[in-house]
Amino acid sequence: MHASRDGLPKIYVKLSKEMTSIFINLKPEYAICVEEDGTLIVEVLKGLYGLIESVHTWYNHLTSFLKLQDFIVWEHDKCVMKKGEVTIAIYVDDLLITGPQEDVNRICVELEGQFGNCKRKTGSEFNFLGINSKVLNGRASLHIDLSKIVDKIEGRADTPAPNNLLAVSDQAEELNDINRQKFHSMVAKLLYIAKRSRPDIMFVVNFLCTRVLKPTVEDFLKLVGVLKYLRATMDYELILEEKEHGEDVVMEVYFDASYGVHQDAKSHSGMVVTLGSGTILAVSTKQKCVSKSSTEAELIAVTDLLPNAMELRNITEEITGKKVRLVFYQDNMATIRMIKNGTVGARSKHIKIRFAWLKEKLEAGDFELEYKPTG
Repeated sequence: MHASRDGLPKIYVKLSKEMTSIFINLKPEYAICVEEDGTLIVEVLKGLYGLIESVHTWYNHLTSFLKLQDFIVWEHDKCVMKKGEVTIAIYVDDLLITGPQEDVNRICVELEGQFGNCKRKTGSEFNFLGINSKVLNGRASLHIDLSKIVDKIEGRADTPAPNNLLAVSDQAEELNDINRQKFHSMVAKLLYIAKRSRPDIMFVVNFLCTRVLKPTVEDFLKLVGVLKYLRATMDYELILEEKEHGEDVVMEVYFDASYGVHQDAKSHSGMVVTLGSGTILAVSTKQKCVSKSSTEAELIAVTDLLPNAMELRNITEEITGKKVRLVFYQDNMATIRMIKNGTVGARSKHIKIRFAWLKEKLEAGDFELEYKPTG
């Protein structure tokens, strides 16, 4: 409620009888404005949860203050600001501040002077957005507490997905409205967990996300299978650690595709990005078009997902101030040859364009391409 709505179209809210009663107790002078039905209509002057523009007005309000403290917005991520050795990552109204302890304490005092008391946690062990983090000697461990999610789950599973994960039956019984909402809520929680600390469940969670509108009993059993796997691996942590590459900073990207595995004959793409040891980005997604061969499926995976890795490389260069080598690995020799040669034969136009784009980026030195056997 700090950010002003000045300059935006006016918005009015009708308060319920209960809210009106509370409001009048606080501001008796407005009793004359109460409607005959006991409600009250008020104008919204500040950013309010639920309004589309509230996040934007808060962002402008917060960053305007930080700019007055000489912080600069990053070029490649507008939610990160930097001043000297201090970096601030903004996630709505949660801030992750890194830098020398004395400088961090100083900016915290300035923020509290502007916005009032703020909850804060300092040191090498902290919780940010539900992620328990520990940083020590160039090694970070990330872990999300899963106990509340799996506390009612019985049994364990060795893998997160069954062999028939992608199979969908038209005759399967649909969940009722209450269970459908529970299914949707749990899948949303798992998506957050998969993206933040457990990339090993990304594939199955990606599939379950496509089933939230009309989930069936079969889908529910697949969800339970993921929860059983998480119960068996509750102590798993995502470890991020530096790895020596001489003076170079090397970002390694692994691409792969499963050809024609979906029921509509579309393929599936996967990408894992590492910086040192540990996954900093994992993507698992169904391809949007049907490919004619496994080579074509591999190409679609690379061209669809490589821009994400390139953007991550740009952010890393801004963080480190160093040039980052982007090396991506492929297990399909035919795809590698075609990318390097830039020749695709008599194939459709969109495939030729994909190869041309990759060859252009490769020759420009935007990334290095190496063969990595499937094993």
